[in-house]
Amino acid sequence: MSSTPLATLLTAAALSLGLFGPAAAGSSTEPLRLAASPAGQQHETQGVDTMPKDIWINLPTRDVARARAFFTSIGFSLNPHFGNSDESVSLVIGEKEVIVMLWPEEKFSNFADHKVSDPERGSEVLLSIGVESRDAVDELARKVEAAGGTVFGKPAEIQSWMYGMGFVDLDGHRWNAVYMDMSRMPQQ
Repeated sequence: MSSTPLATLLTAAALSLGLFGPAAAGSSTEPLRLAASPAGQQHETQGVDTMPKDIWINLPTRDVARARAFFTSIGFSLNPHFGNSDESVSLVIGEKEVIVMLWPEEKFSNFADHKVSDPERGSEVLLSIGVESRDAVDELARKVEAAGGTVFGKPAEIQSWMYGMGFVDLDGHRWNAVYMDMSRMPQQ
C-alpha cells in the first residue's frame, strides 16, 4: 500500500473499523464489499462493490481540546470506537452514524496533501444536519452561542415547511440545522 499521508489515514480508519485483517469478515484476502445502493443495484468493479456505505467528514481544527469541548457541549456524541485522543476528535452524528473527525491543522494538511483553507475568507462546504423538531433547532442555537460559537442565521421558518438555523463553530466551519415537517412539504 502507498505510504502517502492520505493512504496512512485511510489505512488507520479501515483498521479501526475492522475492514482489514483478522477482525474483518472472512479472510484478510477477501475483497472489501460495500453496501448496495438504495435501489439495490450493485456497483462492482472486479468483485468490489464501489457504492460507498459510510461517509467520514474530516475537518481541520486549531485546538483539539477546545473543539471537543465545543461539540460535546452542543450535544454531539464522541465516537466510542475510534479517534478520540490528544491529537483528534471523532464525533458520531445521527441515526446513520456519520463520523466527523477533527484534526490539528498541520495533520489535516498532511492528510489532504493540500493547504488548509481560511474559513474567515470563504466557505468550501456547508455541513447540514437534520434535527427532530423546531424546539431542537432553537435549543441548538442556544447551545452554540453558550459554547462560544456564532449563530449567523437565526432560527426561522423556510418555505413554510422547514425551520432552521446556521452557525459557525470555533474554527470557522459553517453548519446548519434544519427540521423538515414533511406533512407540510409542497406536493410536486
